[in-house]
Amino acid sequence: DNVHMSWGHDEYIYRVLRAHAPCVLPPEALFICRYHSFYALHQHGAYEWMLTAEERHTMLPWLRTFQRFDLYSKDDDNRLDVRALRPYYESLIDTYVPGVLQW
Repeated sequence: DNVHMSWGHDEYIYRVLRAHAPCVLPPEALFICRYHSFYALHQHGAYEWMLTAEERHTMLPWLRTFQRFDLYSKDDDNRLDVRALRPYYESLIDTYVPGVLQW
């Protein structure tokens, strides 16, 4: 929160989730939603001085772990069966982000 990021889909979903009272995603997940496209931070270590101690020691390691999986999620060789996975992801949404979101 020490810097204003440019407005994009990451910041938008972060704010939607943060404002959604029934959302029980942990702070680490919200941090990942907000900063997963900020490669200068999590790939190159730039801007770490702007992070709080909590963000640097707790949130950033989670973001770096997540990024290993996010980088190849758009790979044509790793196509997933969306229909088969849909019930699983819907149950996660029902658990962590229940109710109707205010877009």
